[in-house]
Amino acid sequence: MNTEIFGIIAMFGITILLAIPFGKYIARVYTGDNTWGDSLFNPLEKLIYRFSGIDSKQEMNWKQHLKVMLVINFLWFVMGMGVLICQGWLPLNPDSNPNMTPELAFNTSISFMVNCNLQHYSGESGVSYLSQLFLMFLQFVSAGTGLAAAAVLFNALRERSSEKLDNFYNYFIKSCTRILLPVSLIVATILVFNGTPMTFEGKQEMVTLQGDTVQVSTGPVAAFTAIKHVGTNGGGFFGANSAHPLENPSYLTNMVEMVAQNRLSHALLFLGKEGAGTLPLALAFAQYVSLLPTKEAEPAGLFGEPLAITLPATPAAADAWMENQPSYSKARAMVHPDIH
Repeated sequence: MNTEIFGIIAMFGITILLAIPFGKYIARVYTGDNTWGDSLFNPLEKLIYRFSGIDSKQEMNWKQHLKVMLVINFLWFVMGMGVLICQGWLPLNPDSNPNMTPELAFNTSISFMVNCNLQHYSGESGVSYLSQLFLMFLQFVSAGTGLAAAAVLFNALRERSSEKLDNFYNYFIKSCTRILLPVSLIVATILVFNGTPMTFEGKQEMVTLQGDTVQVSTGPVAAFTAIKHVGTNGGGFFGANSAHPLENPSYLTNMVEMVAQNRLSHALLFLGKEGAGTLPLALAFAQYVSLLPTKEAEPAGLFGEPLAITLPATPAAADAWMENQPSYSKARAMVHPDIH
C-alpha cells in the first residue's frame, strides 16, 4: 500500500519538476528565442517550408488561423482514410491484414485526427504497419494542432488583439519538430531498452511453457506508444493499449508513460509572461467553474469574496470584470508579481 502511494507521489513530483523547465522551453520556442535545438531544427523547418511552399512569416488573424487549422486537418484526415481503406494493397503489411471498411476507416481517421483516438479494431489484426505509422503521424498532427491553437490563444490574450497573431504554420511545425518529436524520441528509446518491440517483422512464433506454439504480434510499438502518451492521445498499438505486456512491460515503463502523458499539459501552466500568465488564468477559470448557484448563499470566489453569476456582455466588459476580481489579481501576484 505504501509503495503504491510513494509511486503516485513520485510520478506527480517528477512530472511537475520536469514541467517547469519544459514550460519555459515551450515559451521560448513560440516566441522565437534561441533554444538548444536551433542548429538541428532550423534547417529541418526551412526544408519543410520550402517543400510545401509555406510562408511562415505571414501574419494571420484569428480567422486565417482557423481556416489553416481546418484545411490541414481535413487533408490529413482524407489521406488517413485512404491509407486505411487501401492498406491490404499497400506495403508494410507482413501479416496480410485486409482493407478497412469505409465506415470504420472514416471513424478511425477522424477520431485520431481530433485526438479522440476511438478504436473499434484491434491493432494486432485490424491494421497494417503502414496504417499504424500513419495513425502515429496523426497523433503528432492532433497534438501539434492543439499546441498551435493554444499558442494562438496565449498570443491573443497577451497582445489583447485578434488580428496579428503570428503564423499558424509556424506554431504547428514548431510544436511537432521542437516539442513533440524530441520528447517522443526520448520516451521511445527508454521503452525499447526496457522490452517494448520496435520492428517491422511480422508475427513471431513462440513456444509456451506448456509446449504450445503461439504467434505473438510485434511491430513499431515503441514509437507509437511514445507519441500516444507525449501527445496525450489515446490510441494504442495493441487492442489492450498499455495493459498489453509488450506496450508497457514494467513498472519503470509505466512510470515513464504516465509522466510523459502528464508533462505537456502541466508544462503549459508554466509558460510565464509568454503564456499571458497561464497559471493565474487557470485559477481564474477554476473560479468560473465553481460558480454554482445555491439557495443558501451567493457563491464565493477562490479567496472567499462574494460573487454574483452575471456574465459580461462584451469582451471588453469581460476583460474589465476579470481584472477587478480579487481571485484573479491575487493569483497573478502569486505567480507573476512583475505583471500588473
